[in-house]
Amino acid sequence: MFRLLAVSAIAAMLMSAAVPARPATPQTLTVFAAASLHNAFADMGAAFEAAHPGVSVKLNFDGSQILETQIFNGAPADVFASADERSMDKARTAGLVDTPTDFARNSLVMISQFDLNIRSPRDLTRAGLKLAICAEAVPCGRYTRIALQKMSADPNFWPNYGDQVLHNVATQEQNVEGVVQKVTVGDADAGFVYATDAIVKGGVKLVSVPVPDEDQEIATYPIAAVKGSANAALAQSFVEFVLSSDGQNVFHARGFRSTK
Repeated sequence: MFRLLAVSAIAAMLMSAAVPARPATPQTLTVFAAASLHNAFADMGAAFEAAHPGVSVKLNFDGSQILETQIFNGAPADVFASADERSMDKARTAGLVDTPTDFARNSLVMISQFDLNIRSPRDLTRAGLKLAICAEAVPCGRYTRIALQKMSADPNFWPNYGDQVLHNVATQEQNVEGVVQKVTVGDADAGFVYATDAIVKGGVKLVSVPVPDEDQEIATYPIAAVKGSANAALAQSFVEFVLSSDGQNVFHARGFRSTK
């Protein structure tokens, strides 16, 4: 509740600061963003629109690898925000984006429905348990597999821990929102998602268990303007807005970690 109130306060503050000098020519800014940024970028888009009269921010959310492929295939995007540096580096190497800048970090947690009595990562090895994770090509899927490898080498677990957990995988999703959905509706007993996704969904109470920092690779989010954008100046303004102190406050209110 505190985070939601903080987000509302920040959005109100940013919107109140927007004083148009004169009617602006309508423009649409298309932002491709990782699915785990859904709530934060919805706030960001609304605040940016308030500060830039006449601008409409169109948000497209999906797995970072899917978004990079869409941009590569010519999808009209002005800004790309990825949940990992690998997808962004691929876009940069292909000459699709300008120099990226990291703007937020995130960490993995295990989620389950409250009444299933799954309270520890050790519980994920139970026989018959249905686990949802992201596919390996998806950033959250890669981070999950890295975490399982690290936990298998952690003396608090055991050498074949990761293999036992992967044996219980019932579904592999193309973005982190898919994992949350599977757990929320009961198609999966548990799943690995980002800390920012571990919230109450549709009245369903979720249990969230953090993965120790030493047993995971902390997710880093880079952002960049897309080369060839018809709204190049506006795209750069959005990137700068995300990196500004006001923009960073939006991410902090939504539970993201700072890059500093």
